[in-house]
Amino acid sequence: MNNILQKYAKYNQWANQRMVQMFQNLTDEQVHQEIISSYPSIHKTLLHVWDAETIWLLRLRGQSLLMWPSDQFDGPTEELYESLLHRSQELADFISEKEDAYFEEDCTYKTTKGEPFVEQRGFMVHHCLNHSSYHRGQLITMLRQLEQTDLLATDFIYYVRNFKES
Repeated sequence: MNNILQKYAKYNQWANQRMVQMFQNLTDEQVHQEIISSYPSIHKTLLHVWDAETIWLLRLRGQSLLMWPSDQFDGPTEELYESLLHRSQELADFISEKEDAYFEEDCTYKTTKGEPFVEQRGFMVHHCLNHSSYHRGQLITMLRQLEQTDLLATDFIYYVRNFKES
């Protein structure tokens, strides 16, 4: 299982980098523009992805946050991009250090509401990475609503076909 999760974590990092690359062509006004989606702007969607990757990584490390990291974030958009990419790198590095047995073990954590849960670590990782993919799809749709046409492929199979590891 660790081979698949490691590959998926590296893909997640790569896809987030490509998304940020596309956003850097936008004005700050466009990044904050209200668009109908799960979260009402590109900025708020990115904050949510960053929050989720942060919270799941900390849970895997045995820590539980009772608040969203973005509740204390008031930095510029460029800092958000850097924070998201840094977190994706941290997550990929963390996963690459683990053996199969780690992903089969249960992990106890609390939600941001303080509710206790126990989940298999492999499912937690899979959920986190899948969650980011889900929101990247929304972000592509948001870019299209902003009439952006120079979009980069972020599909997993595109990554697998074009970035073979030695």
